[in-house]
Amino acid sequence: MGGDAGVAVTVAAVGDIMRDHPCIEVQLFVSEGVLGGYLNMPALRSVADRLSSVICGPQVENDDKPSVAVRSKIQSSMARAIAAVASGDADACVSAGNTGALMGFGIKLLKTIPGVSRPAICGSIPTLKGTALVLDLGANVDCSAVQLHQFAHLGSRSAQCINGVENPRVKLLNVGSEVNKGPQFIQDAAQLLSRDKGLNYCGYIEADQLFVGDADVVVCDGMSGNVALKASEGAAALIGDVYRAEIQRNWLSRLSAALAARSDAGISERVNPAKYNGACLLGLRGVVIKSHGSATRDAFYQALNIARHAKSQSLPLDL
Repeated sequence: MGGDAGVAVTVAAVGDIMRDHPCIEVQLFVSEGVLGGYLNMPALRSVADRLSSVICGPQVENDDKPSVAVRSKIQSSMARAIAAVASGDADACVSAGNTGALMGFGIKLLKTIPGVSRPAICGSIPTLKGTALVLDLGANVDCSAVQLHQFAHLGSRSAQCINGVENPRVKLLNVGSEVNKGPQFIQDAAQLLSRDKGLNYCGYIEADQLFVGDADVVVCDGMSGNVALKASEGAAALIGDVYRAEIQRNWLSRLSAALAARSDAGISERVNPAKYNGACLLGLRGVVIKSHGSATRDAFYQALNIARHAKSQSLPLDL
């Protein structure tokens, strides 16, 4: 029920991924009377035997306070989907809804793993050398040094399990690379990370170096991570808009673009934000994936695929 476009996007993406992966079974958690004609979409006819729906209570709205939602909307689609993971009726939950409520229900129904006080949102970003994991991307606006240390372990384990990196390079997002830069909690976290022999800690990283590829895991508080992510997505959108405007400027620009079409397509595919949609709530005793609320059909498909991949690769559920 979450996301800006709601059921129209999520159901269509479900049909796409179920056709591509015949082993997948999906439960749709919905408010009464919402699905209607969507279940008769051509995209779902061939997978109807692997699809079921669960009718739920009032949904969590985007402006609901997480604490209120967790207390009063335990029958919502979001809560029921996470409860299915907790009971073993589902292997993973994917939602494009209210992030704070998703984390709140996750903590209440799934609990955190030993050694982790708060879950973190962990997502992938493209770099010049492949991809990097970044956490936290918005679940925890305020973080302590101890929590950043926990995030570093969660990210490092995930990079090993999901991305196959043998000894992940972990860096801490900061306003400078010098050891005395940044707020006290960042400096305290750096001390904890540098003393931990179980981590390959490689120091600070500044925001302009995120996409270079010198880190496999970037650790940050939720405020900094979310701002960095949204700013980079905005910059990518700006570059795309400017490029398209320049192409249409005159016939020579259009000709040049046509000659470079194949290269342009490869670049667009590599940096397309939809390709990286879907972030894991690490630190919970189950797989929960957060999709962007503005996700398109292709982007939500990717979030579903992240859930499939996280489960198949045994996403770390312990430290």
